[in-house]
Amino acid sequence: MNRTLQILISSDFALFKKNDSNEFALTYNFPPKPQILGLLGAIIGLSGYSKNEKKVDFYEKLKNFKVAIVPLDENNQPVIEPPKKTVITYNNYHGYGSMEEGGILQIREQVLIGPRYRIFIVGKGKYYDELKKKLESQEYFYTPYLGKNEFFAVVQYEGEKEATKVTGGTEKISSIFLKDYGKILLSGFGERNRPRFVIVEDYPVSFDTNYFYQKKFVIYCDGVQIINYEKIEKDGFEICKIEDQILFFI
Repeated sequence: MNRTLQILISSDFALFKKNDSNEFALTYNFPPKPQILGLLGAIIGLSGYSKNEKKVDFYEKLKNFKVAIVPLDENNQPVIEPPKKTVITYNNYHGYGSMEEGGILQIREQVLIGPRYRIFIVGKGKYYDELKKKLESQEYFYTPYLGKNEFFAVVQYEGEKEATKVTGGTEKISSIFLKDYGKILLSGFGERNRPRFVIVEDYPVSFDTNYFYQKKFVIYCDGVQIINYEKIEKDGFEICKIEDQILFFI
């Protein structure tokens, strides 16, 4: 049995910046696990990136935490369509790196509109206990945000849950899950049970030793997934049941 913290995070906008886009900043559909750990670290008071430090404090202290992510709509129900996005354009009058006349740098960024996610956090030790304390009191050390300082995150604590490990069977996964460990059955459903949507993304699951993203393909779908439980456990991930939901913990 795992102890699991459940939170709901939301904002008017979010930018989970992809590191492989040149023309303008594109966003991931789901918050990368390292960014989730950064948000949790901000709540606790752990430091982030620093030019004078060789290690990222929050990541080194929280990297053994596992998270499950359920995208939500405005009614806090699991989404049934891709998230809404838009592209914003603005001028950076500091002009850093700009050779344009007047030193004005024009920036274009793709952002998520009204993002909401239910996040489940499995962990243990003093940082888990400190996170629980901060969430219960709603007294955060640093202001949490979703990808950019101006996109303040609203964090709602929904309590501590009991998570039971699942090691077999054919289950409907409520969260995003890693493509390597399952498949979607697109036939044999009948029209009534056929998946209504499938979102696939090359998703950052961790940092390497140089703090570059390590990625795996994730899927979010309302269909049924057949999961390779043995490989999941071997590779350090988990499937857990919390109340009536089956969740993939990355």
